[in-house]
Amino acid sequence: MQRGFFDRNWIVGYVVGSLVVALGIFVMFQQESFLRFFVILLGLFAVISSTVQLIGLSAYRLNPFFHRTTLIRTIVSIIVGLFVIIVPLTAAKISWTLLLYTIATVLGLSAVISLLDALLATKAGRLRLGLLGDGLFSLAVSILLFAFPQEIGTIVIKVVGILIILFGLLVIVIASRGRAYAKRVQQHTIEGEGELLS
Repeated sequence: MQRGFFDRNWIVGYVVGSLVVALGIFVMFQQESFLRFFVILLGLFAVISSTVQLIGLSAYRLNPFFHRTTLIRTIVSIIVGLFVIIVPLTAAKISWTLLLYTIATVLGLSAVISLLDALLATKAGRLRLGLLGDGLFSLAVSILLFAFPQEIGTIVIKVVGILIILFGLLVIVIASRGRAYAKRVQQHTIEGEGELLS
């Protein structure tokens, strides 16, 4: 039977797992820097999502009204997304709450238009899972940002920190199982050699 990596290197598993757990604990207390990263990440999502939809807009075959609406929405989302990305990188003092409300508004409007576009495309016999997924995700994020503008950074960073810690603990558990397996193999080897010598 082929042995796994942690069966042969369980000490490495303990070290890596412990470092990951320490990283998770460290991340949980980096609220200010993480909030900056989180806002930039939301802006990046708005830019990428809108750019992809702008490129594929002609393939949606929407009626003129929704085509113009979607075009305007994608352009506005790209501009606001770039604004949200650039401002935290250049300004020393900014209102994080204002930025969160701004991106929440853009994501909310984007979600409504994306869901309407997906519905119209489905009625026309062209299911657009990308539009539907983008709309639902944007709507969920927008609702969370409006509901918890002050706490969203803390909530997300705690969740991320907990996930990192759980992953580190999982690595440690796997390493422990690898260590136990390695001991059993070593014991069987010693017993087998003892039987041969006797």
